[in-house]
Amino acid sequence: MSDPRSYLIDRFTSDANALRARAMTLREDKSSGTIPGPDASTSESMASACDNIVTMLTQTVESDDRSIVLSDLLHLTSALKQLSITHSRQPAVRAVYDGAAARIREIEAAERNAGESKEG
Repeated sequence: MSDPRSYLIDRFTSDANALRARAMTLREDKSSGTIPGPDASTSESMASACDNIVTMLTQTVESDDRSIVLSDLLHLTSALKQLSITHSRQPAVRAVYDGAAARIREIEAAERNAGESKEG
């Protein structure tokens, strides 16, 4: 895997762009209302959550030492959990924050497992 921090920034930037494109399509084409998934307003809210996550990620340490990067990313999970709680009345937005925390934990676990297999 490439740098975990860069991967997450790219992923959530891409998600924000896709959600904004969806919102625009839904607003411009009234017949697109049959497309399954969130409505335009919810898509915009989810895109804003992705932007917030990207901002948080860009404020984490940038280092060649993966363990430092992973440690810094793991510290974000508590802030993401708090944002999830704050947005409890917006299930789709809450899912964005929960998903970000889950991705960070998955990356950390994969990196840890890769390190253990190199040692063993």
